[in-house]
Amino acid sequence: MDYTAVVSKGEKGNFRNPINSLIRFQFLEILVRGAVRKYFDNAKTAKTRVEAIKMHLDQAMELFSQHNLYTNWRKDRYFNEECDVVLKHYIRVIRITYKQNSGGA
Repeated sequence: MDYTAVVSKGEKGNFRNPINSLIRFQFLEILVRGAVRKYFDNAKTAKTRVEAIKMHLDQAMELFSQHNLYTNWRKDRYFNEECDVVLKHYIRVIRITYKQNSGGA
């Protein structure tokens, strides 16, 4: 699979499409191409491309369900009172930093 075909050539000055970076739809395109190649083109276990993508996502969900790390991290480390107090205290600095570095308004 040629992943370089998916990577953006970018546009100078377009912060939403940085040069040599992967943007959201391109990441999804890689997942779809990988699923089709694995289950439809090579293994022939899927009868259609849609079925190949579904098989790929089902397999990924099995792995994700075994590891509930993200939800636990959010509950234990992010969505709690201590973190809320710190974020509220530094909200002006966070907003200024975001505005200066986001490339947008």
